[in-house]
Amino acid sequence: MQNFLNSLGWFVYPLGLCSFLAIFVIVERMFALRRENVFPRSFQKRFIAGEVTALKGDDVTVCGRIVKFFYEKKPDAEALKSYADLELTRLERGFFILDIVVGVAPLLGLMGTIAGLVKVFGSFDLTQSLPDTPVIVSGIALALSTTLVGLSIAIPAMIGMGWLNRRVDIYDAQLTLIVEQLIHASGKRESKAKTQDSTVA
Repeated sequence: MQNFLNSLGWFVYPLGLCSFLAIFVIVERMFALRRENVFPRSFQKRFIAGEVTALKGDDVTVCGRIVKFFYEKKPDAEALKSYADLELTRLERGFFILDIVVGVAPLLGLMGTIAGLVKVFGSFDLTQSLPDTPVIVSGIALALSTTLVGLSIAIPAMIGMGWLNRRVDIYDAQLTLIVEQLIHASGKRESKAKTQDSTVA
């Protein structure tokens, strides 16, 4: 293992950073995007039962914050949708880091490949009959190992990114339905209040 890391040369540092960032973001977002943090089952049951107006807001879950904003600020439809979009954007926090890792890691591997080949061909001396074997071996090792590590980082990061995006898409659809139900309930409540006022008058 130590020999393999040594064969990476200075590329071990940026590749190691990419690996750390990808693992950190994926693990952190997996915990942050748990159902209990976004759309708990208690909210889901009331929503399915049509008891949207009975939902209580909180500061812990995404759905709870949207409901709390709805009852405390009494926003119009556009303001509520904008706030829901803001909460959805927070769910995507750190995704740009994964995008960077997916793009940079293979390029670092390619750069290592080119550097290894330059090292190999740069070791040839036309005045000598035999090339410098240790330099050739180290150059080929650099070329192959950086490519392998770069792809080994980018592929899992791409898979993790796809899974997280799918998770956010599902929550997006669910939160959109809740927002629409809250807007509908608010409209019914306002029309009912106007009817009562006109009756009293």
